[in-house]
Amino acid sequence: MDSQLDGSTWSHQKVFSLILAFRLVNALTIRTFFQPDEYFQSLEPAWELAFGLRAKAWITWEWHHRLRSSLHPFFFSAVYMIAGRAAQALSLSTANHSALLIAAPKLTQAIFATCTDYFTWRLGATLFGEKSAAARASLLTTVSNPWQWFCSTRTFSNSIETTLTAFALSKWPWELPAIACVLRPTNLLVWVCVASMSLLRAANVDRLFLVFSAALYGLLVLSISVLLDRAYYGAWTMPALRFLGLNVGQSVASFYGRNRSDYYLTEGIPLLLTTALPFAVHGVVSSLKPVRSGVTAQESVKHQTLKTLSYTCVLVTIAFSSIPHKEVRFLYPLLPAFIVLSAPSIAHFVDRAKRSNRYRPAAFVMMGLNVAIAIYTTQFHQRGVVDAVHFLRQQYEMSAFTDRPSPAISAVFLMPCHSTPWRSHLVYADINAWALTCEPPIGLPEDTRAGYLDEADQFYDDPHSWLLSNMADDEGTIRRDRSNAGRDGSRSNESTIPGQRGPGQDKRPWPEYLVFFEQLEDSLLPFKSDLGYETRQKFFNTHWHDDWRRKGDVVIWHRPQPVVDSIANQ
Repeated sequence: MDSQLDGSTWSHQKVFSLILAFRLVNALTIRTFFQPDEYFQSLEPAWELAFGLRAKAWITWEWHHRLRSSLHPFFFSAVYMIAGRAAQALSLSTANHSALLIAAPKLTQAIFATCTDYFTWRLGATLFGEKSAAARASLLTTVSNPWQWFCSTRTFSNSIETTLTAFALSKWPWELPAIACVLRPTNLLVWVCVASMSLLRAANVDRLFLVFSAALYGLLVLSISVLLDRAYYGAWTMPALRFLGLNVGQSVASFYGRNRSDYYLTEGIPLLLTTALPFAVHGVVSSLKPVRSGVTAQESVKHQTLKTLSYTCVLVTIAFSSIPHKEVRFLYPLLPAFIVLSAPSIAHFVDRAKRSNRYRPAAFVMMGLNVAIAIYTTQFHQRGVVDAVHFLRQQYEMSAFTDRPSPAISAVFLMPCHSTPWRSHLVYADINAWALTCEPPIGLPEDTRAGYLDEADQFYDDPHSWLLSNMADDEGTIRRDRSNAGRDGSRSNESTIPGQRGPGQDKRPWPEYLVFFEQLEDSLLPFKSDLGYETRQKFFNTHWHDDWRRKGDVVIWHRPQPVVDSIANQ
């Protein structure tokens, strides 16, 4: 590929097309779960926008408190509507219709992932030269990066944020950073660093132009965002400010985990860069050294740009390290900058590996590690929770072709909250399901938060007692109400949480399917024979997990009981 990229026949369009084909395969072959935001901060609200309240999407607490921009869900709602109409126009079968709805966001995100790779390469080409080895190294590094394979085609706002950041760095249009900041307010940190250093180096006239451009594009994007949020929430609101106020001001994000101050240095950045880490460190250190005397103006500009990228990576990492709740994907928008910084060192290493047997084994080991990590994380680690949801959907599709009085099925997920995809993968509203929730202690004084237990905490504190208190006495039947059943369980709201209502109030019926992690099975065994459940399926989930509640396979129990269809009895 290196030699082909040198040739004039390899146009930008051909490179983009090759990357797109690569990312489409990437998107369609991922079988694993990463984090809930992939579904609950994008696809679930988008599903409701596209198909309405009766579609039973799970709208989490963040949306009730107006913490998220509606820009992301509105975009994917359009994707869903287009996919739905295409399925109808093509007269697809029920199963193929649902498969298209599941695949559509993945295929769309593959385009964004392609743009991330492409514009990372273009940034490298701008700095190092169109046909330089460092530019080719930028492309090679981004497409072979395990984190990119694992995360770039997932529907996180961080993924689109990274695409916009890569595009903006390569083209420097101010409107794209503005969109990224609307999607993720913390992206503002990246652009404060980049813009500040650019303004310091610019002449007075250029400074005025940059400030004016930033204000103009920022105001335009903000206006569009405010109007969309008004349409979505039904009130004038500023989600970015509410997000920062709640997650930073009230430290609500800490409820979902606190990390060591060195987390990003010892875990986050190594996970982001994997085998490119030593080259990125070398690139950052080299760019922060004073520029050599006598260099050309072009070399000086390149050095200053690399220094700006390095300072941005360092300062943003320090800033994020001061926030208790940390996740690798929060640094994801820095990946294009890290890759470009590492490119000269990688190009030098590849050149040595070509000419010397001494470096060749190391090069093969590094590529092998990248491939192994990419395959394991997307094909094996945490795949059972996705397989379980596919299984339930397929059971519903099969029941629709039987002589059952109603194809509806019921399921309960006795797992830590948001352990699986939801309606974006269940698809059918007649799959009446609910799961344990984990609402944060919003509005509670800090001195009382330590003893706060969400519904999932209450359940895992004593599963047997919780089930006795919150599940209805069994009547030997499974009641299916297609108009109301499961709707409470599909929305995060304190009034719908059994643990918040008190023992004995509005107890929920036992479902047809129970879904849980294997470590919980011993606690549930007393209910198995009494209620007539049988082990229906087990799905491998992971070889290890840092959360004891998520250890073991995903187990599905089923009870073949006679059905009382409440609609038929009305």
